Amino acid sequence: MTTKTSYLLGILATIVIGTLLYQKFCASCILVQNPADPEQEKIQETSPAKSLISTFSVNDGAYGYEVNDNFDFYLSSPSFIMPISNEIKDGISSLKNHLSSHPEKRITLTGFYTEAEENNTPYENLGLARANSVKNHLALSGISTSQINTSGKLMQNMASEKGILFGPILYTISDSIPEQQ
Repeated sequence: MTTKTSYLLGILATIVIGTLLYQKFCASCILVQNPADPEQEKIQETSPAKSLISTFSVNDGAYGYEVNDNFDFYLSSPSFIMPISNEIKDGISSLKNHLSSHPEKRITLTGFYTEAEENNTPYENLGLARANSVKNHLALSGISTSQINTSGKLMQNMASEKGILFGPILYTISDSIPEQQ
């Protein structure tokens, strides 16, 4: 065997071993969803934990939008899983239009967390970090940050599957409180 052949075999072995290790230790690379794949959508629809999600539901009496999906998070992670569905994008666009035409309205994002999760963020709790992650996304989508409030709340019985929390964000619209003078 020549030196050139042994180098090529070494490179090939490195690629194969690296790929196997990447798949074994990288949870997000295994769980990436291809929305164009109908088989994946069927699996997602029949998933028991997915049926227990908190929906993306915003309602203030005069305005309402609800879709059976939400921002999902990995356990102990403050950042939501990308990509988000087109239904959520449509909901954000609809919410932006509603809040733009009603500057007195505010949306409160409540992020949930469990005691078993580890908080590696500068925020008081992981729920608040998750709510701020969604707030940043809404701000990037054109919603004024002055109309977005955030909070975090402990919730022990959240549905998770394969290390993913399904929809630990709650949305509440209210009128702003006039400032006291």
